[in-house]
Amino acid sequence: LKPSWLKREGHAQSEAVRLAPSPPSKQGGHMAGEVAGRLRWAVNSTEWQPLGEHDGPEFRYLLELIHETDDRAAVLRFVRFQDKKRALLSRLLVRRASALVLGLSNFRDLEIARTKGKKPFLLRPRPGPERPELANFNFSVSHEGDWVVLASE
Repeated sequence: LKPSWLKREGHAQSEAVRLAPSPPSKQGGHMAGEVAGRLRWAVNSTEWQPLGEHDGPEFRYLLELIHETDDRAAVLRFVRFQDKKRALLSRLLVRRASALVLGLSNFRDLEIARTKGKKPFLLRPRPGPERPELANFNFSVSHEGDWVVLASE
């Protein structure tokens, strides 16, 4: 599965950065979980080796997909490159999950904010009243060792 947020003319997608489809729901099929906002994704961060590390074109392009200045700056504050990768991947997973559930083709209209405890949440746009199953849409993102994971519902 090649996530659309990694596609850009002239930039090859790293083979390590792939999103596994969410498990099929009881309603059937992989799309049922996405429609209901239930996603489970994991990315092995150590297998993603962008050329030039944080100064390279792939990393910089993906960083620019994060429109919130504070979030971009937070990624670059890390000293170790491995920590920068995990921070970037977690922010991209949050935006990709939100865009997918809302039916958006890009991150342009998404605004991700943070609680006082620094937990990210979708500020806007929120799912509309025509999608009552998404009224409490939320996600959790974490990383441990090689893995960055996201769960939403």
